[in-house]
Amino acid sequence: MARSNALAALVKSGVASQDDGRERPEETQLPALAPSAPADPAPKAATTREGKKFLSIYVDPAYHKRLKLAAVAKDLQVQEVLKQALDAWMEANGA
Repeated sequence: MARSNALAALVKSGVASQDDGRERPEETQLPALAPSAPADPAPKAATTREGKKFLSIYVDPAYHKRLKLAAVAKDLQVQEVLKQALDAWMEANGA
């Protein structure tokens, strides 16, 4: 029981002893942050998607990875690469 009392005394004093002999201060709790007032919502900006239709295709994971890597190599988004490919196809096919 003497050890429990010694440990209780250390905890009560705010110092906890580690097995390596170093003393560590008791953890302190940070004060709770007051909730901030909600910022005035900015007017919704027009996006590049506005007035456009969604188009989707399924590809093999390996193909998808190659496409993403090719887009990154050209510093483009995959969407831009696909748009360029579709534009080229439409031009070549007179559509």
